[in-house]
Amino acid sequence: MNFNNVKKPLLIAVMLLGSSAVFAGDPNTPLPSAPYNQHVGAYFGGDLGAGLGASKDQSGDTQGGFEGFGGTATVGYQLNPNFGIEGDFTGISAPFSSTFYIYGAMLRAILPLGDRVSLYAKAGGGAITVRVCDFLFNTGQCVSETQGAVLVGGGLTVALSPNFDLAMDYTGGINNNNGMDGLYGVLGAGFLYHF
Repeated sequence: MNFNNVKKPLLIAVMLLGSSAVFAGDPNTPLPSAPYNQHVGAYFGGDLGAGLGASKDQSGDTQGGFEGFGGTATVGYQLNPNFGIEGDFTGISAPFSSTFYIYGAMLRAILPLGDRVSLYAKAGGGAITVRVCDFLFNTGQCVSETQGAVLVGGGLTVALSPNFDLAMDYTGGINNNNGMDGLYGVLGAGFLYHF
């Protein structure tokens, strides 16, 4: 028997058995899943909810609470899994009196809490437009005023798929409008879609 003819097939068999043992592993161990909340790139979203506000007038009296119903539309770009930049437009309609529009650009900081859940905070600059109409006497007259504002917000997202998140979001604006300091925004439930 010539051992030179047997060496090559024996060497190949040993290599195949060794490699199959390394790659086989435990068949009951699930493969690790990729985190759904590690997004990079463009996204858009929206939410609907309660319009909330609080203000202090020149005499120091504070008023506010539920202002009406509203929503926020968001378009942004996530630079990496922890930071992004976005534009927001928020509207609040107070029944029979006024409408608030809050809009501008914000930086977004994201803190992943596992593979699917993230907390985020956002801040930036923009404006608040308040439009007040006289519905009580049905005159049809409306007055609008726009002031610069510091935009703030935050929330929680839960990724249902690699592209789709459910979100609980607050987006609002802080302004100092002729002695009337105020914070107005929308606390709502909605979604984010990542491209």
